[in-house]
Amino acid sequence: MSTTLSVNAPPLPRWDATSYRACELCDHGQPDDDAGLHCHCSSAVAPLRWQSVTLVRAPQGRCGPEARHMSLGGVPL
Repeated sequence: MSTTLSVNAPPLPRWDATSYRACELCDHGQPDDDAGLHCHCSSAVAPLRWQSVTLVRAPQGRCGPEARHMSLGGVPL
């Protein structure tokens, strides 16, 4: 006698390189209806006051793809 387990789980979502979910959750991320998401982290955007998340999180950006300056609830991660 053999037993099989069948699970009807939904497929895992594909990773999206253009997703900035970390920035949406970060204390420094500020949504803007006209221009998308902005970063207000002084370490990542100096000497400017804010910068587009696409520039900050680019491979050559100060925060980079790893979200080096991410902060949740005032706690740096």
